[in-house]
Amino acid sequence: MWITAGAEGVTMIQLPPSFVTALRTLTALPVWGRESGSFTGSLPYFSSVGLVIGAGQYLAALLLLPVFPPVILAPLLIAYHLLITRAFHLDGLADMADGFGGGWTKERISEIMKDSRVGAFGAISVAALLLVRNGGTVYVLQRNLILYLLYIPMLSRTSLVFTTRVFPYAFEEGLAAQIINGAKWHHFLFNLLPIIVLTLIISPDAYVNILALFAVSTASQIAVGRKSMKKISGISGDILGASLEISEALMYTFMAVLA
Repeated sequence: MWITAGAEGVTMIQLPPSFVTALRTLTALPVWGRESGSFTGSLPYFSSVGLVIGAGQYLAALLLLPVFPPVILAPLLIAYHLLITRAFHLDGLADMADGFGGGWTKERISEIMKDSRVGAFGAISVAALLLVRNGGTVYVLQRNLILYLLYIPMLSRTSLVFTTRVFPYAFEEGLAAQIINGAKWHHFLFNLLPIIVLTLIISPDAYVNILALFAVSTASQIAVGRKSMKKISGISGDILGASLEISEALMYTFMAVLA
């Protein structure tokens, strides 16, 4: 966060341009400030964006759980997630499901994934994932494990940076090419810092559970990446979005094991 002097000597707080880019790329939040000139520069801030998203749903659960039962609050939290992310990643899941389910060659899969229409495979996959996520969220709320609502978006986005570093970009060009081709290991390590600091400050006793959730998140995204490697010899923006949504749904479900 930068502090600068305005034209009339008024102090203004400016977010780092790369963080602004990350927020505008991954969320629908109206963020003030100038962006960086590179999507790659936003990679170190993915977990910080996850913290912003997680803080919103954690506070919502903290305030609304005494008012609404878990079966009502869980869909509301999912709606919040869809609104703040513009359902951007869920759209990637639908595209991946349609492409992998309906295409037999890399070229045909790419053609289907670029189609703005949602097919049967995509609709079924989105519905199934939302049902799984809803069930996991209900369980988290019933057991009053709402602290993990803060961590799960951070963990999934940190795993996402790991995925971009491990797998190559599948196509010659595309919107996600700069992010995937430019990912470095120090970007991934930088994303770990907010998680470590937050854990040490507010929940040091929960580090084993957080590590377990991170393992689930990363393993599931690697599995999606490996599947994509077989299908299209790499990953894309849609694959990243799909892997993030799948990893979050699995983390919510895995909370039943941790409890």
